[in-house]
Amino acid sequence: MAESSETIAAWFLKKASESRTQLTPMQVNKLVYLAHGWNLGVYGRPLIPESVEAWKYGPVIPSIYHRLKHFKGNPVTDILRGTPQGENIPILEKIWQSYGQFTGLQLSTVTHESGTPWHIAWHAMGAKDMIGCPIPDSLIQAHYKEKYESNQRAAGAASAA
Repeated sequence: MAESSETIAAWFLKKASESRTQLTPMQVNKLVYLAHGWNLGVYGRPLIPESVEAWKYGPVIPSIYHRLKHFKGNPVTDILRGTPQGENIPILEKIWQSYGQFTGLQLSTVTHESGTPWHIAWHAMGAKDMIGCPIPDSLIQAHYKEKYESNQRAAGAASAA
């Protein structure tokens, strides 16, 4: 079931607080994007109902950006409201385990790699000539589905060895 992006952001901020760490707006935005992407790739359904946009510095969820931009590069000190549905918690936990310790710059690097949905939108779809160019969920889903299937193949090969 799709959740508001603020609800997903609130979950990551709460998780960071519980871990005695802090997140910058960039980290929050990238974590929500990654959770959305992996949810599309693994389960075939969106995690958030809004579009992700290709901006100069990567994929952006506009509502999260605008909600947190006053923090600039500083840690987010507001705990947002919202509790995700139980069915979405496993993917959020997995994203936190996999990416929660990454800095904003490291997360940016992950989402800017060649062949990522942002890279395709920015370079091939002409996003750099537009303001707020949506990255289609179908493109995000295809990318993360391939990553998921590749990880599954690698895990299968490792267990067979």
